[in-house]
Amino acid sequence: RWAFVGGSALDGETIQSYGEKVLASGAGLGARAPRDVVSSDMKIYRSGEFQFAVAQAEVSDLYEVSEHLERLTVALEELREQRGLDFAMLMVTDVVRGTSRLLVANQPPVLEDLPYPSQPDGTRLAEGIVSRKKQLLPVVLGLLER
Repeated sequence: RWAFVGGSALDGETIQSYGEKVLASGAGLGARAPRDVVSSDMKIYRSGEFQFAVAQAEVSDLYEVSEHLERLTVALEELREQRGLDFAMLMVTDVVRGTSRLLVANQPPVLEDLPYPSQPDGTRLAEGIVSRKKQLLPVVLGLLER
Protein backbone atom coordinates (compact mmCIF):
# COMPACT_ATOMS: atom_id res chain seq x y z
CA ARG A 1 0.00 0.00 0.00
CA TRP A 2 2.82 2.39 0.70
CA ALA A 3 3.71 2.55 -3.02
CA PHE A 4 0.43 4.26 -3.89
CA VAL A 5 0.90 7.26 -1.58
CA GLY A 6 1.76 10.78 -2.72
CA GLY A 7 5.32 11.33 -3.84
CA SER A 8 5.96 7.69 -4.77
CA ALA A 9 6.59 6.45 -8.30
CA LEU A 10 3.00 5.21 -8.34
CA ASP A 11 1.44 8.44 -7.11
CA GLY A 12 -2.07 8.73 -8.53
CA GLU A 13 -2.37 5.05 -9.42
CA THR A 14 -5.01 2.76 -7.99
CA ILE A 15 -4.50 -0.94 -7.56
CA GLN A 16 -6.97 -1.42 -10.44
CA SER A 17 -5.21 1.01 -12.81
CA TYR A 18 -1.79 -0.39 -11.94
CA GLY A 19 -2.99 -3.96 -12.51
CA GLU A 20 -4.38 -2.99 -15.91
CA LYS A 21 -1.04 -1.43 -16.87
CA VAL A 22 0.83 -4.55 -15.80
CA LEU A 23 -1.45 -6.75 -17.90
CA ALA A 24 -1.31 -4.37 -20.86
CA SER A 25 2.49 -4.44 -20.82
CA GLY A 26 2.55 -8.17 -21.55
CA ALA A 27 3.21 -9.53 -25.00
CA GLY A 28 0.24 -8.99 -27.27
CA LEU A 29 -0.69 -11.01 -30.32
CA GLY A 30 1.57 -8.94 -32.55
CA ALA A 31 4.65 -9.67 -30.44
CA ARG A 32 4.57 -13.40 -31.25
CA ALA A 33 4.39 -15.44 -34.42
CA PRO A 34 0.83 -16.69 -35.05
CA ARG A 35 2.00 -20.33 -34.85
CA ASP A 36 3.39 -19.60 -31.37
CA VAL A 37 0.12 -17.99 -30.29
CA VAL A 38 -1.92 -21.05 -31.30
CA SER A 39 0.50 -23.64 -29.93
CA SER A 40 2.14 -22.25 -26.79
CA ASP A 41 -0.82 -22.83 -24.43
CA MET A 42 -2.66 -25.59 -26.27
CA LYS A 43 -4.22 -28.76 -24.95
CA ILE A 44 -5.54 -31.72 -26.94
CA TYR A 45 -8.79 -33.43 -25.96
CA ARG A 46 -10.82 -36.39 -27.14
CA SER A 47 -14.59 -36.70 -26.92
CA GLY A 48 -16.42 -39.49 -28.69
CA GLU A 49 -15.32 -39.47 -32.32
CA PHE A 50 -13.62 -36.07 -32.03
CA GLN A 51 -10.01 -35.27 -31.28
CA PHE A 52 -9.49 -31.53 -30.95
CA ALA A 53 -7.30 -28.80 -29.50
CA VAL A 54 -8.15 -25.72 -27.50
CA ALA A 55 -5.44 -23.07 -27.28
CA GLN A 56 -5.61 -19.93 -25.16
CA ALA A 57 -3.88 -16.57 -25.46
CA GLU A 58 -4.29 -13.62 -23.13
CA VAL A 59 -4.50 -10.03 -24.35
CA SER A 60 -5.26 -6.71 -22.73
CA ASP A 61 -7.66 -5.71 -25.51
CA LEU A 62 -9.78 -7.97 -27.72
CA TYR A 63 -9.50 -5.48 -30.58
CA GLU A 64 -6.11 -7.08 -31.20
CA VAL A 65 -7.89 -10.13 -32.57
CA SER A 66 -9.21 -8.23 -35.58
CA GLU A 67 -5.72 -7.00 -36.50
CA HIS A 68 -4.30 -10.53 -36.53
CA LEU A 69 -7.38 -12.60 -37.37
CA GLU A 70 -6.33 -13.78 -40.82
CA ARG A 71 -2.86 -14.92 -39.72
CA LEU A 72 -4.22 -16.58 -36.57
CA THR A 73 -6.87 -18.42 -38.59
CA VAL A 74 -4.23 -19.76 -41.00
CA ALA A 75 -1.97 -20.82 -38.11
CA LEU A 76 -4.86 -22.53 -36.32
CA GLU A 77 -5.78 -24.49 -39.45
CA GLU A 78 -2.13 -25.48 -39.98
CA LEU A 79 -1.93 -26.69 -36.38
CA ARG A 80 -5.10 -28.72 -36.85
CA GLU A 81 -3.77 -30.35 -40.02
CA GLN A 82 -0.29 -31.06 -38.59
CA ARG A 83 -1.74 -32.72 -35.49
CA GLY A 84 -4.42 -34.64 -37.41
CA LEU A 85 -7.22 -33.07 -35.38
CA ASP A 86 -10.89 -32.88 -36.26
CA PHE A 87 -11.04 -29.21 -35.24
CA ALA A 88 -9.06 -26.65 -33.27
CA MET A 89 -10.10 -23.65 -31.22
CA LEU A 90 -8.25 -20.55 -30.10
CA MET A 91 -9.65 -18.74 -27.08
CA VAL A 92 -8.28 -15.18 -26.96
CA THR A 93 -9.01 -13.84 -23.49
CA ASP A 94 -9.11 -10.29 -22.19
CA VAL A 95 -8.53 -11.02 -18.51
CA VAL A 96 -9.14 -7.41 -17.47
CA ARG A 97 -12.65 -7.32 -18.92
CA GLY A 98 -13.37 -11.03 -18.40
CA THR A 99 -14.32 -11.81 -21.99
CA SER A 100 -12.97 -14.04 -24.76
CA ARG A 101 -13.23 -14.35 -28.51
CA LEU A 102 -13.20 -17.81 -30.05
CA LEU A 103 -11.73 -18.84 -33.39
CA VAL A 104 -12.52 -22.32 -34.67
CA ALA A 105 -10.73 -24.16 -37.47
CA ASN A 106 -12.83 -26.80 -39.27
CA GLN A 107 -15.82 -26.31 -36.98
CA PRO A 108 -18.07 -29.38 -36.87
CA PRO A 109 -21.79 -28.62 -37.39
CA VAL A 110 -22.61 -29.53 -33.78
CA LEU A 111 -20.60 -26.52 -32.56
CA GLU A 112 -22.96 -24.17 -34.37
CA ASP A 113 -24.99 -24.46 -31.15
CA LEU A 114 -22.29 -22.84 -29.02
CA PRO A 115 -24.03 -20.28 -26.79
CA TYR A 116 -21.68 -17.48 -27.82
CA PRO A 117 -22.87 -15.05 -30.49
CA SER A 118 -21.19 -15.19 -33.89
CA GLN A 119 -19.45 -11.98 -34.90
CA PRO A 120 -19.31 -10.55 -38.44
CA ASP A 121 -15.66 -11.66 -38.72
CA GLY A 122 -16.51 -15.32 -37.98
CA THR A 123 -15.30 -15.35 -34.37
CA ARG A 124 -17.59 -15.87 -31.40
CA LEU A 125 -17.87 -13.50 -28.45
CA ALA A 126 -17.83 -15.38 -25.15
CA GLU A 127 -18.64 -12.74 -22.54
CA GLY A 128 -17.73 -13.75 -19.00
CA ILE A 129 -15.69 -16.74 -20.23
CA VAL A 130 -12.04 -16.71 -19.13
CA SER A 131 -11.31 -20.32 -18.15
CA ARG A 132 -10.77 -22.93 -20.83
CA LYS A 133 -11.03 -25.81 -18.35
CA LYS A 134 -13.86 -24.63 -16.10
CA GLN A 135 -16.05 -22.64 -18.50
CA LEU A 136 -15.41 -23.35 -22.19
CA LEU A 137 -14.55 -27.04 -22.21
CA PRO A 138 -17.71 -28.24 -20.40
CA VAL A 139 -19.86 -26.43 -22.99
CA VAL A 140 -17.89 -27.86 -25.93
CA LEU A 141 -17.91 -31.39 -24.49
CA GLY A 142 -21.63 -31.15 -23.79
CA LEU A 143 -22.31 -30.38 -27.45
CA LEU A 144 -19.94 -33.07 -28.75
CA GLU A 145 -21.49 -35.75 -26.54
CA ARG A 146 -25.07 -35.15 -27.65
